[in-house]
Amino acid sequence: MPIEPVAARRRAADAGSIAIREVSFGFGAGRPEVLDDVTFDVASGEFFVLLGPSGCGKSTVLNLIAGFEQPTQGTVLASGRPVEGAARDRVVIFQDSDSLYGWLTVRDNVTFPLRVQGIAARERDERALAALKVVGLKGHEDKYPAELSGGMKQRTQLARALVLDAPILLMDEPFAALDAQTRSILQDELVQLSVTMRRTVLFITHDIGEAILLGDRVGIMRAGPGSSIKETIVVDLPRPRRRGSADFGTLYERIHRSISEEVQQALRREDSLL
Repeated sequence: MPIEPVAARRRAADAGSIAIREVSFGFGAGRPEVLDDVTFDVASGEFFVLLGPSGCGKSTVLNLIAGFEQPTQGTVLASGRPVEGAARDRVVIFQDSDSLYGWLTVRDNVTFPLRVQGIAARERDERALAALKVVGLKGHEDKYPAELSGGMKQRTQLARALVLDAPILLMDEPFAALDAQTRSILQDELVQLSVTMRRTVLFITHDIGEAILLGDRVGIMRAGPGSSIKETIVVDLPRPRRRGSADFGTLYERIHRSISEEVQQALRREDSLL
C-alpha cells in the first residue's frame, strides 16, 4: 500500500482551516489601529463565532480572512495558505440581501457564480437545484428576489454559497435583520448544514444567545480601538441547544460578564477624553 506523502497529508488536514497570527490592521498614519496582535485558529469543519462590543473589529477580521483587506502586519492563512486576496475556497454571506440580483430568478442568482467559472449550463442547473433543495427552496426556483421573504432571501444567499463547494463560509451577521421566528429556524438549519456538509464556518454576531446556539467555540473580542481576542470559550453543550436550559444560562452569564467588562472599559476611555 503506497504511503501518502507528508505534504499531501498536511494539505488535507489544513483544508478549510483558518489561522490568524499576530495580525494588526489600521487605515493609515494618524488613525488608531483597528486590530492589534489578533491571534486565533479555526479548525477544519469547526463552527467558530466571533463576538464582541460594537466597533471592536469583528467585520474587519472577516474581511481580512476573505481577502478584501490586507493586514498591516501579521499573517492570515486559509487552508494552510497565505491569504493574498479573494479566492474560491472562501465564500462570504452578508447581513442583508443586497448581493442578490433583482433582475435574476432565484435559480439564476444561485447559478451566476458558476456561469462566471464557465461551468456548463446542465451542470449549473443540477448543482443549483440540489443546493436549493438543501436550503428548503425547492419550488421557488423561478421567483425573483422581490417575491421572497427575508428568510428566503438569506436561504438564496446560502444556496449560492453552497453551490460553489467552498470549504470556508464567512458569515457577517446574516440573520440580524430577520424576525425572531425566521432567525431561529435558520439558526437550526445552519447548524445542520455545517455538520452534514462539513464546512468551516466563521460567524460574526453581537447576539450572545445566537453565539451559544451556533458555535463550537466563541472568540470574545476586546473593545476597540486596537482590539484583539480576549478569550476563547468552548461551548460544551449537547445539540440541539435551547435557551431555557440551566447550562445555557450559566454560559450566557459568563460571556455577558466578559463583554460587559469590555464595554465598561470603552466607556471609561471615552469619559477620560471628554
